[in-house]
Amino acid sequence: MNKRKIKKAIKRIKNLPKNKHFFGYIFNKIKHFFYKFTKSTKVAYPYNIMLELTNHCNLKCSTCPRIYEYGKNMELGKIDIIIAKKIGSVK
Repeated sequence: MNKRKIKKAIKRIKNLPKNKHFFGYIFNKIKHFFYKFTKSTKVAYPYNIMLELTNHCNLKCSTCPRIYEYGKNMELGKIDIIIAKKIGSVK
């Protein structure tokens, strides 16, 4: 192991979820490794999600569909904050 990997591992350990969320996180990780080991097509639930509240962007990332012809026809917009809060509170 080199220094970079050790620093990354320490950073992950420091940022582990606390309290009751820790057990949900660990259970989900175990489930993920089990599915991976058994080569199952199932996936563990994502522990967290990131919502993109708007698709207005002035960057030209190579992975973004907006730089290609079909992406230029996509509508620009934003998600309503009330809808985003509802999505975030679903369990």
